[in-house]
Amino acid sequence: MKRSPLSRRTELKPRRSLSPYQKAEVIRRQDGICKCGCGEPLGDDPRDIDFDHIHERWEGGSEDLENFAALKKKHHLVKTSRKAKERAKCDRLAKAGGRRKPTAAERELGRLLQKENAS
Repeated sequence: MKRSPLSRRTELKPRRSLSPYQKAEVIRRQDGICKCGCGEPLGDDPRDIDFDHIHERWEGGSEDLENFAALKKKHHLVKTSRKAKERAKCDRLAKAGGRRKPTAAERELGRLLQKENAS
């Protein structure tokens, strides 16, 4: 299978794993609260905590410690599922050369710009 330019970008750097000290630092930075926005405490069981990139690697996110967030495992699965759909769309657009149908708002903006340029 041919990889898109967005997919190739993540293959350049190896994935970083966090040390226990770094994981504790991320949790401390978040005051022990899940970063997904639910406001739930992460809990005491480390098996129920996942560490995820705030800005995904395929979106150009870095491997810096500041780009990591602690989430409850079930919330991480939801986020990953949502982001997988976004990544698939980006890959499709990159493969098609960035062409896509304009949205209604984009069409309306185009009409307004044409009127403005015609005046």
